[in-house]
Amino acid sequence: MLRTAAESCPSGLESTWRWTASPWLTGAWLPSAIASAAVALAPLWWHLDLVDPGIDNITAVFGEVAVYPSDVCLAALAVLAITRPASLGGQVRWLAYGLTGLAAAALLSSLSSLDPSLGAGLAGHLALLVLAWLGVRSGQVSRTGLVAALVLAALVQSVLAIGQFTLQQPLVPAGLHLPWLPSDAAKGGTPVVLNASGERLLRGFGTFPHPNILGGYLAVALVCLPLLAKRWPRRLPLWWLIGAVLAVGLLASFSRAGWLAASVGLSTWWWTSHRDGRAGWWLLSVVPLTVAVIAVSPVAPTVATRLFPYGPDSNPLERGSVENRLALDRGALSEAFHHLPLGVGGGNYGQVALAEGYQEGWGEPAPNLPLLIGTELGLPGVLAAMLVVLGTIRALRVAEGLDVAAVAVCLALVVLGMVDHYLWTMPLGRVIAWVALALLGTKQRWTPAQ
Repeated sequence: MLRTAAESCPSGLESTWRWTASPWLTGAWLPSAIASAAVALAPLWWHLDLVDPGIDNITAVFGEVAVYPSDVCLAALAVLAITRPASLGGQVRWLAYGLTGLAAAALLSSLSSLDPSLGAGLAGHLALLVLAWLGVRSGQVSRTGLVAALVLAALVQSVLAIGQFTLQQPLVPAGLHLPWLPSDAAKGGTPVVLNASGERLLRGFGTFPHPNILGGYLAVALVCLPLLAKRWPRRLPLWWLIGAVLAVGLLASFSRAGWLAASVGLSTWWWTSHRDGRAGWWLLSVVPLTVAVIAVSPVAPTVATRLFPYGPDSNPLERGSVENRLALDRGALSEAFHHLPLGVGGGNYGQVALAEGYQEGWGEPAPNLPLLIGTELGLPGVLAAMLVVLGTIRALRVAEGLDVAAVAVCLALVVLGMVDHYLWTMPLGRVIAWVALALLGTKQRWTPAQ
């Protein structure tokens, strides 16, 4: 059943959008519930180890193969894709080929790697994500339901992060058995920022093992929020309130990549709304309003040093963070060329970096996804990744133009992937990246009218 917004909502804004009947009303609710649960459970880092490196801090994630709560939901979607396959249209066929090629390249790379189990684990998880995406398509998952679950889970994480930064306490019950959570700002290695007095302040992290991952999760949720506002425009004050809470939580994470990704994604929404003559003022006002609030808040000096690490009031912690990322990128370039054409092996970047003297201490992955994928998977991985990019660009086009929501999320993920590695190296980080695929796989609920 197809209705137009003009039949139910006569205002000019709603009349420029079309929507289909909700699958919750037609009985196809189970796939939507499973996909929504997969996204909402991403912050829960409890897991069952299949390969355990015996390390008790966050670096363990780079040397283990494990099953997470989200993986169970993804497996259910994968079963749906296998038992009830959906035909691949021309718009997404090449994206499916690229994703499958990426999993195959990871499996191929494991044959000559230092630890084949890590490459095989990465290949298996990538294959699971591909099948789950196909399950989203075959189950005709509700885009609105998926985004609502993401925003609700992000809202909980944001409130927790605000409390953590305000009270300088982790606030996560030990009974949840979530590993690697930051706790004491006085301990070395704990993610902190320095205030104007040089005091170490614990950054908000929610239930994630690092604030930067929380920042990416909240940024994706913020970028998806306008989709709900388009779906229910008369509840705009509610979306403003939720957006404000998510923005404050993102601020408490002090994730520069998250800040930039959210800005790029929201700017995409505003640009398309403004260009097509739709009311985009409320998105445009987010940035100056946020800047004004921060400027008069007590955290203004801390935010300034975070944004301008080489400014007059900068500190060694922020400068060192930037310089460390640049050094890791330079090391990855050398490592990539040294291991052409097949790479060091999926998930083996850190081990090879230590074994060959590129790093000391522990092997930290390069904070740049194209560089990291090329280093680990070699030329086959690069070719597959290029096919994913081209397939994504092709899939972003719909009959009426561009799928704005998916474009905004993809651009936000590009920003995150250029300055951090967790979207590739951490299993639930890959689930965050999977959100963009899920949006592309859902029934198109909102598309700009011609």
